Amino acid sequence: MLLRVSFQTRIVLVMFITMLLVVGGAGGVIDYVSQRTVIAESEQAMQELAQTASVTIASQFVHVATFPQTLAALVETLDTSAESRLHWYNTTIPALFAAAPPEVLSLTTFFEPNFIQGRPYATVWYVRDAAGAIRRITTNMPGEPGYDPDQELYNYFEQEWYTQPIASGQLTWSEPYFDAGGAEVTMVTASVPVVYHGELAGVATADVQLATINAFIAQIRPTDDSYVMLVSHKGIFIAHPRRPDLVLTATIGDAATQMQSQDLARLGAAMVGGESGLSYLRDPFTNTDMVVAYQHIDATDWSLAVLTPKADLVQPVTQLRTTLVLIGGFALASVALLGWFGTTTVLRPIVQLVRGVERFAVDRSAISLGIRRHDEIGRLAQAFEQMAAQIAQSYSDLEHVVAARTNTLQQTLNERDAHARDLALALERVQQKEQEIQALSMPVVPILKDTLVLPVVGVLDERRAQQLSSALLDAVECQKARAVILDLTGLAMIDEAIAQQIIAVAQATRLLGAHVTLVGIRPEVAQSLVALGLSLDGIRTLANLQAAVSDVLRRG
Repeated sequence: MLLRVSFQTRIVLVMFITMLLVVGGAGGVIDYVSQRTVIAESEQAMQELAQTASVTIASQFVHVATFPQTLAALVETLDTSAESRLHWYNTTIPALFAAAPPEVLSLTTFFEPNFIQGRPYATVWYVRDAAGAIRRITTNMPGEPGYDPDQELYNYFEQEWYTQPIASGQLTWSEPYFDAGGAEVTMVTASVPVVYHGELAGVATADVQLATINAFIAQIRPTDDSYVMLVSHKGIFIAHPRRPDLVLTATIGDAATQMQSQDLARLGAAMVGGESGLSYLRDPFTNTDMVVAYQHIDATDWSLAVLTPKADLVQPVTQLRTTLVLIGGFALASVALLGWFGTTTVLRPIVQLVRGVERFAVDRSAISLGIRRHDEIGRLAQAFEQMAAQIAQSYSDLEHVVAARTNTLQQTLNERDAHARDLALALERVQQKEQEIQALSMPVVPILKDTLVLPVVGVLDERRAQQLSSALLDAVECQKARAVILDLTGLAMIDEAIAQQIIAVAQATRLLGAHVTLVGIRPEVAQSLVALGLSLDGIRTLANLQAAVSDVLRRG
């Protein structure tokens, strides 16, 4: 296809393709470097954002944890009097509670049996009501005002927020839960074991609502389509702006299984395992390729993940790519336009030369191109005019020679056609003679009313065997023969293939109801048949034709 376009077009195409390769190569390098740089900077920024967010969340919870920790530390100042201990707690907790941030909903201490003398159950529990006032609440326990033994006992010894800090001996955070029937908010509990003179005295707790944390998380959005999810150390969703229905109801592992997402399962395993890092995944919640920076929050043993669409990270590169494409397109169009007009001026004499050549190709006469230049093109035009004059003369002489030789060639062709017709006629006669010879070489001779003799003479190949079989079977059917004598006296040679064909002819004849007798088997033929292991069951063999005829007459 390229060979059909003009030379000028090819020059412009070469210039255009060269420029395209240069611009494309440079643009590709710039695009690759820019994309790698932008992605690296974006990944670092996301990790820093995740670290900053985790530190902010951790600092809030660390601050909350200082209140039950302070209560646990101050227990060493108590004396042994039950009344003085309760008075101290009822004075200290409200004062300490007043300094707590508004997200702290309660501050309590639950005591071991008889730490408050004569009390198997004892607690000092203060809460912040909807109006922000701090007030004490009581539970249905012995020693509490209004205790009703017929009502369910509040057995705090069985609660995880009580057993876990005692088992670990340090501050623990409960799994997030919804405080139904109480504050009616989502919260977590910080629990600290209380030790008095080396003995366990109880557990100090602080309940903190997660609304502030959720609001803070909702504001962390590096791009418009980014979001942050927060999971507990068991993988339970604490915050998920895209799927709030999963909060406190499912784990990240359950969501990965339900949505059949291996990427989410790997991320969940890393977050629950306390790891921090950066990864890429196909987000099943948004069906978008995401970059994920996840960070472990040591203070609460939770994990936070910042998810940002990969397309948002490379958006600056996309804008740069668009700019490069526009600049490259303008440059390529300029090169093509300037190249076209420039080559038009340079190639004008070549166009005249091409037109002269085209005219010469039509009329074969001397021509004048009208190109008077002293450069290479001028010398080429002058040489072409001289060549055209010489070719025109040679062409005229050649026409006479061609005409004479054409006449001679036509006569030769006529003679060849005559010879070809003679050869075809001779070939047809040869084929007729061959058919007559074949018919004579395989005569089916009736010697009696129902007896046929078929002498086999010469070489028996596959074609002759088929002809022999057809001729014999037709004769048996037409003459209703009951006996057939195959005379092999004139058979030149026999091998396995010939022997199998003779036996096949004999068996086909038997199928038509005629008895077959083989005669004239020479000693070397008999040895060949024995060596080949061919069976002659059902086929009679006699020495010669006379014996076979006598046998047929005897059988009557």
